[in-house]
Amino acid sequence: MKEIKRIFRAYHLPEELAYLPHVESSFNFKAYSKLGAAGIWQFTRSTGKQYLAIDSSLDERLDPILATHAAAKYLKNSYSTLNSWPLALTSYNYGLAGMLRAVNEEGNYEKVFHNYNKGHFKFASKNFYSEFLAALKVAKEIEANHNIKIEPAQTTRYLNLPGYVQLKKISHHFGISTETIQSLNPALRESVISGQKHIPKGYTIRLPVGKNTTRLLATIPSSFYEEEQKRSLYHRVVGGDTALSIARL
Repeated sequence: MKEIKRIFRAYHLPEELAYLPHVESSFNFKAYSKLGAAGIWQFTRSTGKQYLAIDSSLDERLDPILATHAAAKYLKNSYSTLNSWPLALTSYNYGLAGMLRAVNEEGNYEKVFHNYNKGHFKFASKNFYSEFLAALKVAKEIEANHNIKIEPAQTTRYLNLPGYVQLKKISHHFGISTETIQSLNPALRESVISGQKHIPKGYTIRLPVGKNTTRLLATIPSSFYEEEQKRSLYHRVVGGDTALSIARL
C-alpha cells in the first residue's frame, strides 16, 4: 500500500486512489473476471495492452506495482478529460468514451447518477463511485485502529535483465526457490515458470533480500543470459484435422 500511494503521488494524483482495488478486486493479485479482466486493477486485455506487456511470457496486469502505474496513467488521462473525480472514477468501470457520452447528455456527475440509464450504465457503473467512497471510509477506519497490525512489506532488490534468462538459472544462482520468484513476480506466466519460455530481455525481476544478495548481483556470469527467446511451436489447422491427429503431432 505504501508503494501504491507513492506511485499516485509521483503522478500528482490523490493517494486515496490507492484504495480503489478494494472495489475492483479486494486486492486479490490473481483475480480474473468473467470478462477476462485481471489483477488487482482489473484491466481487460485490450485496455491493459495500452500500458502493459501481455504476451506468451508475461501478463503485467497481474503485477500489482506495474499495474498501478498503468492505473495511474489511465486515471490521470480520465481526470484531465472529464475534470471531475466522480466522473473519472466512474469511467474506470464504465469506460471513458461512455462517460463522455453521458456527460454530453446530462451535464455533470449528479445528473448522470440520477438520470442516465443508457447502454450498460446500470447498477454497477452507477454506484461505482459510491462504493469507492464507502471502501475508502472503512479502510481508513481500519488503518486508524491501533489494535490491527499491518503486515510489513518484504524487502526486495531489482535486477534488470540485459538478455533472456531461464528461471531456473535465477533460482540456482541466488539460491531461492522458483515459488519465491513466482510470488514476487506474478507477471511471469506459466510458460516461463515451466521452462517453456525464458524470462524476457528487459524485464526487471524482483528478488528477496538476503545477506549475499549484493555479492550475487555483482557476480552474475556472462553465460547467464541468452540472446534469443525460446521459440513457440504452432500448427496451423487445415481441413481434415481432428483433435486426435493434432494430439499425435
